[in-house]
Amino acid sequence: MLYRQVMLVKIRRKALVSENALFSLKEKQLKNQIKSREEELTNLAIDIDDKNSFFKNLKTHIKKIKKNTSNPLINEELQSILFNANDFIKRTQYKTQMLLEVDKTNKEFYYKLKFKHPELTEKEIKIISYLRINMSSRQIADILNITELSINNLRLRIRKKLGLKKRENLVNFVKRL
Repeated sequence: MLYRQVMLVKIRRKALVSENALFSLKEKQLKNQIKSREEELTNLAIDIDDKNSFFKNLKTHIKKIKKNTSNPLINEELQSILFNANDFIKRTQYKTQMLLEVDKTNKEFYYKLKFKHPELTEKEIKIISYLRINMSSRQIADILNITELSINNLRLRIRKKLGLKKRENLVNFVKRL
């Protein structure tokens, strides 16, 4: 009888060890999936920013050409091109906003952030979200239609609220959350 109980305990222990190993493997797989997804989001955000920069540059050149042209048909076509470029920039900014909304679905990140730092405002959380997908201050400023200086001031406030020292990197800190 005692032998059966000992064997039963050993079997249960082996089952628990196997279950823990399986859980550990699943956790590792999920972390890899999250890392892969974050890299995809980062690459997509960078691609969107590159396209926006191209179209903003194109708009500047078209405006110069338009000023130097007196032909009304050419001016009309140039105006149409400007309209399409503006439309593209707005759509890509919307896509970037959607990327952040997708990122917000990572409930664990937002739960940890809100739990550890309830003093953060929604705007600061939005900035943190952009930083989390490796966007620069300039890119964030373009999306939010504010100056890069404003973004840098927000970053300083966020650093203070998070209790970061001068040498600590805000982006790395955010990614570790």
